[in-house]
Amino acid sequence: MVDIRGIKSAPSHLESTSLVFVYGLDVFYTPVAPNHKAYDRLGHDFNRLAIVGMLVVFAILALGAQRIAKKRELQRAWK
Repeated sequence: MVDIRGIKSAPSHLESTSLVFVYGLDVFYTPVAPNHKAYDRLGHDFNRLAIVGMLVVFAILALGAQRIAKKRELQRAWK
């Protein structure tokens, strides 16, 4: 480590990962994690479309269940 003038670090907003920037005679930048495996990152083969599709289906089902519950509540109120 020759002629290091400063070290800056910042959170990366990924679990247990920080960004480190070292400057001086040269410049060095790297993400740092306690484990070599990036266990909180999604792989390139992760099926994002399936997750988005499931979220849309669950949102539609929740709205449908809410409508049914309101209808039943109104029917009970009229009895």
